Amino acid sequence: MGETVLIENIDESVDPVLDPIIGRNTIKKGRAVKMGDKEVEYNPSFRLILHTKLANPHYKPEMQVWDVVSTY
Repeated sequence: MGETVLIENIDESVDPVLDPIIGRNTIKKGRAVKMGDKEVEYNPSFRLILHTKLANPHYKPEMQVWDVVSTY
C-alpha cells in the first residue's frame, strides 16, 4: 500500500525473511516480491526504515545502499 515501516533496535543480523525487501528483489516487472513461497504485491512508494542503537554496526552491502537518514 506504499506505507512506511519502521523496525527498531535491530542487531547486526536481520531475519532472512526480510532479504527480498532489503535487496529490492522484485519480480513481474517490479510489481511483486517473493517472500517464502508467496508473491506479495510491491508498491514503489513503500519505505523500510531500520533503526539500531549500535554505535558502529556492520551490515551487508545491500542494506547500506538505501538512503540513510541520521538524527542526532
